[in-house]
Amino acid sequence: MGGSSIFRIKDSDKNKAVILETLTKHQTSYIMVQDYQEAISQGDKRVLIVDGNPIKYVLARIPSDSDNRGNLAAGATSEVREITDVEYKMVKKIGKKLKKQGVMLAGIDVIGDKLTEINITSPTCMREIYKATKINIASLLMQAVEEKIIEMKEEVLSDFEK
Repeated sequence: MGGSSIFRIKDSDKNKAVILETLTKHQTSYIMVQDYQEAISQGDKRVLIVDGNPIKYVLARIPSDSDNRGNLAAGATSEVREITDVEYKMVKKIGKKLKKQGVMLAGIDVIGDKLTEINITSPTCMREIYKATKINIASLLMQAVEEKIIEMKEEVLSDFEK
């Protein structure tokens, strides 16, 4: 959600209790919590997956000096980088599982060597990667969709002929 409602709270923070009370509406609403990752200073990397296959470039979203959030909407800067071996191996495994579930496009977020998010509802950053690399991820997705449609059509015709 563009970095909205992301807080960094330390154990020693005297406001921790009131922040948690406010966020959970006095324990009547769920929140998501994760450990702070020091590697965020190197970027929150978005790795895109099309039909189970990781794209070989990632978009690192680097927080500004005045903000902890690695979100472009929150003022982070972006840098296109080649995917690392660690990121590739991690995302390849995730991609296989997503493909089995029929997910054709996903955005995997990685900070350091830690998976922080799997986004299948709004995996952004295609345009930024395209501008830097000329890899047209949207076109790759449409090709994969077309192949899936052809495959499904052939299955239906085969079943019909039986």
